[in-house]
Amino acid sequence: MRTSLKGGPLFIEENGGKYMSRQNESSKGLVWGLAIALVVVLGLYGGGAYYYSQHFLPRTQVSATTVSNMSLEEADQKVSEKIAGQTIDVKEGDKEVAQLPIDSLGLPIESQTALKKMLDEQNQWAWPLAFFTDRQLQGKYVDGDLDGATIDKIMNQLGIDNSQRKESENARLENSSDQGFTVVDSVQGNQISADALQDLFNKNIDNGNYQVNLADAYIQPTLKEDDPSLQSKIKKLDDIKGSKLVLKVDGKEHQIPEEEIASWLYIDDQGEPAVDMDQVNVYLQGLNQEISGLLTSHDFQSTMAGVVTVQPGTYGWYIDRSKAADEVAQAALKGKDTVIEPSIAGSGYGQDNFFGQDYVEVDMINQKMFIYLNGELQLSTDIVSGHDMTPTNPGAFAVNNMQSPSVLRGYDPKTGNKYASPVSYWVPFDYVGQGIHDANWQPVFGGGWYHQNGSNGCINVQPSVMPTVYSLVHVGMPVVVFN
Repeated sequence: MRTSLKGGPLFIEENGGKYMSRQNESSKGLVWGLAIALVVVLGLYGGGAYYYSQHFLPRTQVSATTVSNMSLEEADQKVSEKIAGQTIDVKEGDKEVAQLPIDSLGLPIESQTALKKMLDEQNQWAWPLAFFTDRQLQGKYVDGDLDGATIDKIMNQLGIDNSQRKESENARLENSSDQGFTVVDSVQGNQISADALQDLFNKNIDNGNYQVNLADAYIQPTLKEDDPSLQSKIKKLDDIKGSKLVLKVDGKEHQIPEEEIASWLYIDDQGEPAVDMDQVNVYLQGLNQEISGLLTSHDFQSTMAGVVTVQPGTYGWYIDRSKAADEVAQAALKGKDTVIEPSIAGSGYGQDNFFGQDYVEVDMINQKMFIYLNGELQLSTDIVSGHDMTPTNPGAFAVNNMQSPSVLRGYDPKTGNKYASPVSYWVPFDYVGQGIHDANWQPVFGGGWYHQNGSNGCINVQPSVMPTVYSLVHVGMPVVVFN
């Protein structure tokens, strides 16, 4: 045996071979020790990972309930107990209203499904790091949704009475004489929508959020002041107000004032520009008073008294408001310059001679009656008109009925008695009992006889003349009465 000490490791040479020194044997032992330690660590890590595949990681809370290192069953029991005792905090704005126990809502508590999902989703391989990090988890632990009947019960329990709460108001357009149409802002009320409250409860419970603010369920205005449709409507209303509307009546044009049109306009229940038909009718009524043939006086070339003024009566034309109001409203809503020829009713419209060529003329000045056909005089006769106490009403009338024979019934204020007078011919021309008839009780016709012996308003005609009168007149024929 011999040794070698030539600057290298110590070898012992024996029987032709070499053997490692004790120093190398020590290093080999260290390696084996480290390997064994690594196996132990890996075993512990793997064991921990396996453990936390069935248990919650350290420092884990579920809905503020600590479930660290708990199995699914243990966590389920603890969370279920916590949820069962949980209350829903009900506020309105910043004001506390009530606390409703979860178990009073009639919904089953079922937390295991949510907890299993959390457990399956956690990273069990990161379990060592979990000792240094807090984990806050939320889930759905209440099964099902609150129905409408339960929400109604809750609202009653909370004393919610919408009839005592302020209703929300939509933004709207307001019409003023100085500013025209402007937008009035919407107003948020505090009436509560049962549907919105139901959605709010169910959503929050689903998310594990046990706070409900009633203000989040307020009924909202459906139209806000920034809605572009409001400005669009203002433009349309301005176009309507600024349009030139002209009524062409009996050959003359009558422009409707802009401020008049503006006073008609409003926004209807559908939020669209509309015209107040009552206001249009009032305007047309006033125009009728100014221009209609029925409601204005007329110059008339009489047979004996020259040109006389005939007062309004029952004969004449007028703007037919039942049709014309709609015609005007529809034209106005177009917002364009328009000339309207409104519907006309009555008689005498468009005639050069308002009374035409066929008419009865009753001249109370001269106590005469004349009948014209085709502009030619057909009959002239003396009459007796109304007594000074019961005078005949002057005006433009028209024959409205014809009877032969007839019995005239009424009250005589001169005697205080009722009467019934048979006549052979009766031609009424107004709606208060005035008419033309034969009067065999009158001994005198014409002159001043009527002052003390006149009728109760009718035109008395000699019995011998009345058949001719009856044959010449017809229903609708103008009767011109003047004094």
